[in-house]
Amino acid sequence: MKSQFKHVATLATAIFMFGCGGGSSTTQNDSVVTEVSTSTSTDSVNTPAYEQYVVTHAMQLDSLTDNNNTSDLAQITAHFNDKRIVQLGESTHGSKQMNQIKTRLIKYLHRNHDYNVVAFESSMYSCNLKLETNIKTAQPLLTSCAFGIWHSDEVLELFDYIIETQSTDRPLKLAGYDVQFSSGNYPASSLHDYYEQIITQNQLTPNFDLTTHLQQYINTGEAGIRCRDNKQCEQFEDTYLDAIASLELITHYFESLGNDFVLPTAIAKSQHFRLLMLKADIEGGVSAGMKARDTGMAENFITLAEEMYPNEKMVIWAHNFHISESYPSQYYQDKFMGALLNDYYSDELYTVGIYMLSGESGNNNRQPIPVTSHQRDSLESIVHATSLAPLFLPLSKENQSGSSDDWLHTQTRAKEWGQGNAEVVLSENYDALIVIDMSSLPDYLD
Repeated sequence: MKSQFKHVATLATAIFMFGCGGGSSTTQNDSVVTEVSTSTSTDSVNTPAYEQYVVTHAMQLDSLTDNNNTSDLAQITAHFNDKRIVQLGESTHGSKQMNQIKTRLIKYLHRNHDYNVVAFESSMYSCNLKLETNIKTAQPLLTSCAFGIWHSDEVLELFDYIIETQSTDRPLKLAGYDVQFSSGNYPASSLHDYYEQIITQNQLTPNFDLTTHLQQYINTGEAGIRCRDNKQCEQFEDTYLDAIASLELITHYFESLGNDFVLPTAIAKSQHFRLLMLKADIEGGVSAGMKARDTGMAENFITLAEEMYPNEKMVIWAHNFHISESYPSQYYQDKFMGALLNDYYSDELYTVGIYMLSGESGNNNRQPIPVTSHQRDSLESIVHATSLAPLFLPLSKENQSGSSDDWLHTQTRAKEWGQGNAEVVLSENYDALIVIDMSSLPDYLD
């Protein structure tokens, strides 16, 4: 029992300390990396049949960045280009190479298979607004939407492409689904201007004081952060129910106006989910907060897919933890975003987990995290032994005859953030894996 608890604590620490979301663009990675662990030593030799399975079934990626020669992408996307929604994960938020392959894949899917929406693990509020405000250059679009952890040259390439496509007959649309605020350019206080503009432009006359109710929510949200971080909770406890009521009033008002007001309705609902996340975090700790956040993100994404873009194929950009179709590990028995989306979309959903074998990545403060050595019969150890990375490995949901794929259908170690060994049934959580060889820090913009 003690060893099991230790695993839970270690994985929780990896997820919540290294984080999902955050990454201030003002945080500079100016420290000198003295040594990066690239060790892939194992406790002992892997099961040979497991390695042979990878050799037989994996498809090598010719490049992480080449957008001209794409025969490798044609081969791998044949496995999922008929799916409505493709989730692209990442075991860390701070890998240059993961950003590169996801950017390459998204551009290819848009050009060749009509995936016309990319939805980021970033604010439902600011990401969905930005193309509507006629931003003409990529960097302001990126920094107004995504968390600072993705403010890098590799992701900027994708946003350059988004801008380029806006003048075509099939633009790549940008969306976000996180309940959190992800850009300092669009804090909670900016909701006043957003809703007032909608009311003025559409000559609306709500029968309540919108400014007062918005401020009630904004003040309570700020109090919730103080409560969570500093244990100063009296104001949050006193005003929480009033803030929920204010958001429900705003939501119902815009909902009553019909389909032309889907976005302001969805943004108000997302603020409701944010308060639920703060309350869960305060009362139940970070794991409860994460569950509430993932529930809100799933609801937000379903709103995007069913109400804002009902006829579009979409790509989700998120951490592996969020996109997992089952439970992220045997120790988490709550459904997170990917499992909730899998319940809703079933065969329309295709989920790709992305992992790394060596090098380093950045945490949410852009500090380097070295990849640690691998254990016998772990995902990383098995793939490393084949020398095939970077590769794409499709996974069968059914355990095949023989023992060569048993490791995909039982608890297998796979690293989060290159360090925490999570026990994961890979075939239950993903439809395919991408494994890159060497990871390095992103080329941050600021």
